[in-house]
Amino acid sequence: LRFDRGPPPPRQLMGGTARLLSAVCWWCTLALAPARDDWVAWRDDEELGPPGSHGWAELPGSQQFRRMDWEDEQEVDRPRNGYRFHHPRATHYKLGDGPQKIEVWQPVPDSASDGAVGANFRGALYSLYRWNLSNVTVLLVNAGWGDAGNATICRGDAPCPNVILLHDTQLPLRVASKNALRLDERLDGYLKENMRRLQDDFPNLAHYQYNHNWSWRAMPLLTDLRLLRFNKTALEALGEPLPPPHGDRPSWTWDDFASLVCNISRTYGAGTGLNVMPQWNEDFKLSMLMAQNRGLYLLKKGKCGLRDPGFEKVLALWKRMVHGQCMRPGPWVPESLSFEMGGSSPDGTLRATSAEEKNLSAHETWPGFAFVSGIEDSPVGRCGADVLPAGSRADCDWLDSLNGSSATLPECERLMREMDGDTVNFRSGKCEVLRCSKRSFASERASEDWEVHSIYCSEILYADMPGNYTFLGGWGVMIPRSGEDGACWSADSGIVRATATGTADSRECDDEERMREELRIDEGWRIMLELTDGAKPWILQMNTRRSAKSLPPLVSLIEKPPFLEERWQPLIREARRAIPSQYPANPLVEHDRIWEEKPLRHML
Repeated sequence: LRFDRGPPPPRQLMGGTARLLSAVCWWCTLALAPARDDWVAWRDDEELGPPGSHGWAELPGSQQFRRMDWEDEQEVDRPRNGYRFHHPRATHYKLGDGPQKIEVWQPVPDSASDGAVGANFRGALYSLYRWNLSNVTVLLVNAGWGDAGNATICRGDAPCPNVILLHDTQLPLRVASKNALRLDERLDGYLKENMRRLQDDFPNLAHYQYNHNWSWRAMPLLTDLRLLRFNKTALEALGEPLPPPHGDRPSWTWDDFASLVCNISRTYGAGTGLNVMPQWNEDFKLSMLMAQNRGLYLLKKGKCGLRDPGFEKVLALWKRMVHGQCMRPGPWVPESLSFEMGGSSPDGTLRATSAEEKNLSAHETWPGFAFVSGIEDSPVGRCGADVLPAGSRADCDWLDSLNGSSATLPECERLMREMDGDTVNFRSGKCEVLRCSKRSFASERASEDWEVHSIYCSEILYADMPGNYTFLGGWGVMIPRSGEDGACWSADSGIVRATATGTADSRECDDEERMREELRIDEGWRIMLELTDGAKPWILQMNTRRSAKSLPPLVSLIEKPPFLEERWQPLIREARRAIPSQYPANPLVEHDRIWEEKPLRHML
């Protein structure tokens, strides 16, 4: 931190929505609180305590997070801190008690399935500021989707965070509202200092997500891809060839896909052919893939592509699946199209998941396809040496074992997931957990004595998306700026936070305003560099430790382990042909409204 001119006075954090008001006014009620060296969870103005207090829980999979040097100082095998633990009821977390305020908003739910994002924010911020907690107070706000993209910021008395994480479809509105700082000057400065362009490590199509009017407004942090998961056992029972890359199906178009999912539903029950997450924006993403495969655009030469005559064929395909009861019904379905889910399969072994079970993991029982946002923990399947070729034990790493006489297979599988393994060798109450590089090695020890259970032998596989494309989205970090008339200007920093004068003309900043604003932006840039640094664990763990695992948006990371392993290949394949829904147009300011007003849902 730069305190050569003395720390600036605390800025007043007021305004915004009621929830954010209560979140950002935490320091008003904590002015006399003792300094603390770990995160404290809060729910509005109710203190929930530090890690170890009631309500804090260890985040699933967090023991596979990289061990940090400051954790070694704690001299315990299983550290209990805000990096590995979370509080599901928290609206925000606070670190330190100094006069300088550091504020970060993140919208991803702080849940067991998605909490890796918030946990790695806390780890990164603790790493940056742990030596200076008497001078800074760091606030991490669980802002939610709506506030991250739409809450009033940096105007009058509204809060002005150092950094906001938001979806690429929300960024255009922030840019149009003049709320997103141009990053080009900072990126140029990084190039001069390091002889390396940060943008060169971004995925190629990041330009269509985070670059607006030829200026970078955010840096990618999370990748949002769509995959097609399917049940191999169900297709084999129907005598259907497996889709690519697993089988020799002669044709794999969207029309072929619709025919297949309807065949599944006729056999296994209404709605079992295709499960799309029950949100209207998922309908939009899937239908745009069908449209883009036909050479149709969301926007072309200023005209809406949904009005293109060719889009009628996309609508006809959708209506075929909807009226044929081939898709699981979601919300907003007209009563005339509603139906009861499922029924049993002919042999009674496979069944559809009912609406009441939609929050459960039911990979083995869902007979059809699912349009999903990443690779989920697949169920393990038993491998057979008579089916799979033997491999070399040298290509499997031993991770752990249970050597009692009462160990059960479910216990061994839980240990496997905790250790980030993929294979369990099981025999008579004993097991060993392995991490193998590909499918053939998982079956090496399969015999009458040993059972080998592996994700590589699971009945759940991932198909190539029909056609040429799959969906690409993501979340990026931006530095807020003011879009209000009457803002003061700085010759070296551009427009800065608006003052309360309300004057129509811009003016020069006074020294105090300049220092405060430069420090806010400098710290925002410092936080962005920490989060997106591929040498640090944060960007990797945020993407790979969520329940729906995805790829970090850095080319240098996905070209090396663990992404060379077979289990990551569905993501690698789809990432090569993923495009945003508005591609090749620039990001649309109206994108969020298109989702919100659901014109496609109404047409369907």
